[in-house]
Amino acid sequence: MAMVFGGVFALLGLLMVFAVVHSAGAADPQLLARNWLPLAGALGLLLGGAAIFGTAFRLHALTASVGRPRVSFQPVAARAGTRIEVETVLEPETAVLLEEAVVELHPPAGAPARTVLAAGRRIDAGSRALLTGVLRVPPDAQAGEHWTLVVRISVHAGADWREEHPLEIVPG
Repeated sequence: MAMVFGGVFALLGLLMVFAVVHSAGAADPQLLARNWLPLAGALGLLLGGAAIFGTAFRLHALTASVGRPRVSFQPVAARAGTRIEVETVLEPETAVLLEEAVVELHPPAGAPARTVLAAGRRIDAGSRALLTGVLRVPPDAQAGEHWTLVVRISVHAGADWREEHPLEIVPG
């Protein structure tokens, strides 16, 4: 978002400089004396925009990113005691070190069930990593309850990722 704001400020500054310079004519020796305030404002917009855009671009380039992981699980509606197989596919944009990738099954009330998909694993940029795990719906789960399957990926020195999926408990 900061990159968009920086780009907009820089574009406004360029448009302002263009408008001031072309409104005065090609060879006007008094251009700077008459228009110092609009030109200073345009220069400020250009510098501010460049600073915002450059900072946002550098921070984005330095941050490790897992990209857009794809999560699938079977079954999407489960009975009490059913095994749920979870598969997450990662294709990171930059090399990442996974601190931890976990899948959790959150009941409407109470503590979640949790399985670690990966920990301390390095994945190179552009490579494909398949993370799999199995959770079991507790035998005391009640039909009609709405549970939540949560996949969390923690990345060393980067942005963490989280995605939630609904899971309905059906009669057995």
